[in-house]
Amino acid sequence: QKKRLLGKAETRVKVSSVTIDHLTLTVIENDNEFTVHLKNISLGSFGNENGLANNQLGGELLKQLIYKLMVIEKLRNELS
Repeated sequence: QKKRLLGKAETRVKVSSVTIDHLTLTVIENDNEFTVHLKNISLGSFGNENGLANNQLGGELLKQLIYKLMVIEKLRNELS
């Protein structure tokens, strides 16, 4: 979908699914470093019905990934 903004075409994208097969996360907290290996992370879809501008994709992907990692960490802490 393209939208005209001040005479320039703006490409908009809606992402239907993002899956990360393997992610290695190194966390440093209180001078302690630990590594977490995660597999098959599904971020689902993002971008509303109008989609996202192409320059928003990286930030939105990062936001979704950080949110998902926070949920995983919270669940791990509750199980500990």
